[in-house]
Amino acid sequence: MKKRKYSAVLIDDEKPALEVLIYLIQKYCPQIVIGATFQHPEKAQKHIATHSPDLAFVDIRIGSTSGLELINNMKATTTSFIVTTAYSEYALEAWRTKALSYLMKPVDPEDLLIAFEKFVALKEAPESLSSARLNIGP
Repeated sequence: MKKRKYSAVLIDDEKPALEVLIYLIQKYCPQIVIGATFQHPEKAQKHIATHSPDLAFVDIRIGSTSGLELINNMKATTTSFIVTTAYSEYALEAWRTKALSYLMKPVDPEDLLIAFEKFVALKEAPESLSSARLNIGP
């Protein structure tokens, strides 16, 4: 059975952080196809609104902008958000947004896998329920 691919965007104002995340995703989560990376939240927000990627990895601080602000501004999207940050004090605030998971930098590959598996489980749950309903019969 072929595994489904998921589109993603990465948003971080620090290029080295983007490069590390790209490496980790390519190595540990090959089902994720990185469609774009952004260092400016405004461009990222427009891209997400236009292209509706499955997943967005968002740094908590993107220059003078809050990644949480970006997430809160994207209420109408179907995109799932995973917050990445070196600042643990934002964990609770991240959970209050639409964020699916919260990854501390440096990102641990195991934590990345757990966040991705959670995303896949939530993404595929409606499909599984629909299939189960179709298979229920007398």
